[in-house]
Amino acid sequence: MSIVIVDKIYITLLYMLNNYKKHEIIHLGVKTLKTFGNRLKERRKELNFTQETLSKALNINRVTYQGYETDKHKPDIETLVKLADILHTSTDFLLGRYERNQ
Repeated sequence: MSIVIVDKIYITLLYMLNNYKKHEIIHLGVKTLKTFGNRLKERRKELNFTQETLSKALNINRVTYQGYETDKHKPDIETLVKLADILHTSTDFLLGRYERNQ
């Protein structure tokens, strides 16, 4: 009987993870999962930068940058490194490998 309960919880969790909208933050009780776009937007706002300012610094279109924050687009490695430098953070933080900005 306990195997059935574990299976149902596992299946429910997989369903939630596979079907959430990319711009949403999922609360799983103990841990909050943030997307790349959530972390990027959060850090930009902490530094009082606008999307326009960052897109100019990166030499990209503002709509492309907006796509990063909404998780519709992913930056290439070179752009990711530039973003981390401009935002005074690490690529690991932006990618979700660390919970705290370092």
